[in-house]
Amino acid sequence: MYTEEHKRERNPILKSANGTQKLTEKQAKLYDDLESLKEKLADILRAIEEKPVFLKVKK
Repeated sequence: MYTEEHKRERNPILKSANGTQKLTEKQAKLYDDLESLKEKLADILRAIEEKPVFLKVKK
């Protein structure tokens, strides 16, 4: 998983200097999970572009 510093680099809300807009730990974890899913989706889409998958449609 990511370190706290890595989370702050990726999340501008956690970066705030005065600390007024800090996310809760649960929100930060959800944000990281979302970023992870975005990366996985990008990988899947890239794989599909490289080798298209054709689905058979039954009539």
